[in-house]
Amino acid sequence: MGMKTWRYLGNALRFLQILYFLRFRFFSATRSLLKFRQGLGIGNNIYKISVRFQEISKSIDKLIYGDFVALEFGSGSSTILLYSHPRVSRLISIEEDRRFLPSIRVTAKEWISPELTIKKIDWHGYQSKVFSDANRYTAVADLIYIDGPSTNRNDSLELAEPNLELLLFEGLADKLILIDCRTLTVCELSRKLEDSHQLIPSKAVLREYGTFLSGKKEFQYFKFMSERGLRLAEDALGFYPIRTSILVPKKQISSYLLEARRR
Repeated sequence: MGMKTWRYLGNALRFLQILYFLRFRFFSATRSLLKFRQGLGIGNNIYKISVRFQEISKSIDKLIYGDFVALEFGSGSSTILLYSHPRVSRLISIEEDRRFLPSIRVTAKEWISPELTIKKIDWHGYQSKVFSDANRYTAVADLIYIDGPSTNRNDSLELAEPNLELLLFEGLADKLILIDCRTLTVCELSRKLEDSHQLIPSKAVLREYGTFLSGKKEFQYFKFMSERGLRLAEDALGFYPIRTSILVPKKQISSYLLEARRR
């Protein structure tokens, strides 16, 4: 075997040794990254959908009783889940881009998706967009799920502008509200509903709050509300939501806790 062949073999052996050494670090880093992504409910669409399904289902099972009317701002996988839930008597899907409406085999259960126009408005320093004439659908809903419409980035806060539909609507005291991520929407809506609702913040929102808002005086209230909400999550839900923040009507909290103790 010639010297050149030995040199090639020696280089190949050293390369394999380096790969063997690095593989542990690579897999360890990969596992850490996946654990971090899963802890925030981000990643591929399948994982996002599975987290969303679990959190919506658990919230419904533990926080709302009997048949109910569901309203969603933004459609997609949540539409399929809500429409298929046995206790949803009627589903209203409000969507800005009709391409996101899923194909559903409509049964005797009512499903409507009104075509509403979008308008841009200024609200307390925010510049966002809302669905016109959405109030009449909000008024009849028992559960409201917010995952739209899409909003522009607020450059000063480095987060997406809040969704304003519910911020402009009164009469939410009895409604269970679920919000998919959307940190500014969660913050402003929890401030508006401080007297009527208790916030259970998602891990994703808590992370963004800590990164972008915790040092700002106008958002200091959120820390106190979040601490109370995490205690409620442990007592009434038995889990901490990853993506879905929950606004629970205060007048019903005692019954939720009582039911949780029975379980």
